[in-house]
Amino acid sequence: MKDRLIELINYRKPDLVVCTHSLPCSILAGTRFENPLLPPVVAVATDFMVHPYWPIQGVEGFVVASEDAAGRLVERGANKGRIRVFGIPVDSLADEFKANEKQIDTERKPPYEVLVLAGGKRLAPYVTTWPKTVNLLVESSKIKKGSLIWNVVCGKPSAFSKLLKESVDDREDVRIFNYVTDFLSLLRRMDFVVTKPGGLILAEAMALGVPALLVSRGSGQEAANCEFIVSHGGGVFLNSEKLILKFLDNAITDPSIILGLKKMAKKIGKPDSAKKTANWILAGLK
Repeated sequence: MKDRLIELINYRKPDLVVCTHSLPCSILAGTRFENPLLPPVVAVATDFMVHPYWPIQGVEGFVVASEDAAGRLVERGANKGRIRVFGIPVDSLADEFKANEKQIDTERKPPYEVLVLAGGKRLAPYVTTWPKTVNLLVESSKIKKGSLIWNVVCGKPSAFSKLLKESVDDREDVRIFNYVTDFLSLLRRMDFVVTKPGGLILAEAMALGVPALLVSRGSGQEAANCEFIVSHGGGVFLNSEKLILKFLDNAITDPSIILGLKKMAKKIGKPDSAKKTANWILAGLK
């Protein structure tokens, strides 16, 4: 991979390289000691914390999602002046939505909208959740009618999306989507998103003030994302269908639960992260 990266850089001749993954960042940062003529490297972390695989030496600047992450870099020897807490870069559409949004609707009444990111790929992380997603929607029929609308994104048509449609039997409170091209427009209408703790989806949700119902802690950086979001009040960890439905039932009864989580999600969110990151880089990290 190192040879291919150097070949690409020699061909493109960039003034600077932005890395959103630790592996190429580590390779280039290390290679710069051997070849100081290589362009400077900027690290942009796409999780709420930074793991030890992100290099410190050989990196000109860091963009991170939280003060906690910035503090961890400083502890490892990074220059605080080279770190910016701009957030995880998300589509600039989120910033446009924020500019045009109204205050949180304190008079919001049911039905509340829940987005479920089910995944349609036949990969282990997704396949293992399919039965749980089906069971969640089947069991949700026991919640008071008219309280919730379920929006399920399945990705491209698959055996799972077919099974799901058969299981909900054309219920009016369940909407099934295949591949969504305008995802942020869908997400912004939601009151909750049910998902695993991936950095980008959580950054998008927080940027739009949508609390996360996290169905797994994951491992590594995802576990750190889960801990960060829950500890800062932007979501809750609910690792079973029963717990999810119990939580939503309580939230329907007590709307202050929803309002409190939305307020904290907005506090965490950084919808202008991409703009700030780009401006800083184009200004020469000044």
